[in-house]
Amino acid sequence: WIGHATFLIKLGKTTIITDPVFSKNAGPLFLGPKRYTKPALKLNEIPKTDLFLLTHNHYDHQDMMTIRRFPFKDAKVMLPLNLVFVLEKVRGMQILQYCICCLQQV
Repeated sequence: WIGHATFLIKLGKTTIITDPVFSKNAGPLFLGPKRYTKPALKLNEIPKTDLFLLTHNHYDHQDMMTIRRFPFKDAKVMLPLNLVFVLEKVRGMQILQYCICCLQQV
């Protein structure tokens, strides 16, 4: 557990990060509620990540500052269909679109 909804999961040789939030605030720019505790790791301390899982679009799960600064742009990104627009502008990310209700790749 890194903080709130951010988990680093190791399954065999695959490393997965969920809803990475490393900013001081959960919101756009400097707005939004502040963290109560610091993340267990800094963004530059996380190991090579193979899969980036973004579960939904609440500010406390979709930290755009972290997404833009995410060091492993070659990680595959799994997200619900309605969130594709969020990451389309982030260069280098390999987006896998999933329909969460049925878990079928589109």
